[in-house]
Amino acid sequence: EEKLDLDELKQRGKRHKRTSRREKQLQQDLAEANAEHSAEKVKRTQSEILKEVFATYFRIFKHHASAPELFPAVLRGLARFAHLINLEIVLDVLASLRDLLARTDPELPLDSSLNCIFTAFTLLTGQGASLDIDPHAFTSPSTPNSNAF
Repeated sequence: EEKLDLDELKQRGKRHKRTSRREKQLQQDLAEANAEHSAEKVKRTQSEILKEVFATYFRIFKHHASAPELFPAVLRGLARFAHLINLEIVLDVLASLRDLLARTDPELPLDSSLNCIFTAFTLLTGQGASLDIDPHAFTSPSTPNSNAF
């Protein structure tokens, strides 16, 4: 009888080990699935945040006269995240920068003009390198603040 109990205990131990291994595998699979879902959720959230940040940048950029103290920060932000901007938007921003720099009325302070030029050059690298835009258009002598350069 004692031998039966011992054999029975061994069998139970083996079953328990098999069950334990299966449970561990299932837990690992579940953890991997949760990690993939979590990574996807993080990507989606980051994308939404980036979209909102750019919307704010563009809103301030288009209406810079109403918030001149924010304009340099917006230009630095656009330059820093230029590689993430859609190519069509890059064209619009470059056109706006060119128009802003070409105004005969020097309403932009020198530091904002330099930030405009830096942002334009940054946008023209990376994705913008494929565009056929002359960078001299942003530093031409017709630019009001170009005499200060």
